[in-house]
Amino acid sequence: MHLGTAFRAFFGTLFNDQKAALVEEALEGKSAAASLPAPAARQTSVSQATPPARSQVAEPSQNPAVTFLAMLQREARFVDFLQEDLSGFDDAQIGAVARDIHRDCRTVVKRAFALERVESREEGSRVTIDATQARLWKVTGKVEGGPPFTGSIVHSGWRATRCELPQYAGSVETALLIAPAELEV
Repeated sequence: MHLGTAFRAFFGTLFNDQKAALVEEALEGKSAAASLPAPAARQTSVSQATPPARSQVAEPSQNPAVTFLAMLQREARFVDFLQEDLSGFDDAQIGAVARDIHRDCRTVVKRAFALERVESREEGSRVTIDATQARLWKVTGKVEGGPPFTGSIVHSGWRATRCELPQYAGSVETALLIAPAELEV
């Protein structure tokens, strides 16, 4: 049920530094709003960035989100799968491909992150959460007032306990390259 929400949250934080900071702060139990820079001060696209002066030597840099997306593409062909128009394929064909991509993406995620559930009790269990726990939960349904909230666990949530992405060692020109174009000669 929350798979779509999980994907939106994952990719929202993957490509948006502000959302990533909010999630990181929330997972650490801190208030993220005060620590974020004003929206006008943030660069929102590569095209807005000022190129380094020719006399300066630019250091290779890459956003960790691009590093991770490049890993998923290189090892699981994830971007190729997302960019493919699947309307011409039947469910069996898509399922056969998705099984391999799922396995390979899972391998990449396991290598880069250690994941654990936010809540150890089973989905469907009744729980009461107080104000100190509220940041770790998305409360849905007929929500009135503030914590404590009592309800049934719909999704146990996930948190990363380890994040180890490889250090980028490429050039400035390839910093945002997810997969190079290929040429067979």
